[in-house]
Amino acid sequence: MNVSMPSDQKLEDIKIAIEVMGKPQHIEVLNILKRNPNIKINENRNGSYINLSFIPLSVIDELETYINYIKDQENSLNTLEVEKENCKTTFFSDIDLPNK
Repeated sequence: MNVSMPSDQKLEDIKIAIEVMGKPQHIEVLNILKRNPNIKINENRNGSYINLSFIPLSVIDELETYINYIKDQENSLNTLEVEKENCKTTFFSDIDLPNK
């Protein structure tokens, strides 16, 4: 196990990224953390709490990989939404579509 500690800023960035995620992503983060039996997870009715300072570097790397994956997915979806709106405006601007 690598005992090298990530910077406080890196841990803060991970914390913030996780906090703004939705419930499905929170569940996946928890699954990543639960795969390592050395990580202590404190749970109560308000949620699960983990002290990131004591997480092995390999798990921090895995969390960063997952966070980057989520960001890439969001960027892709946003790009597709912009393209969809552009197509809608370009090809269907003269047609009155009923609102649903």
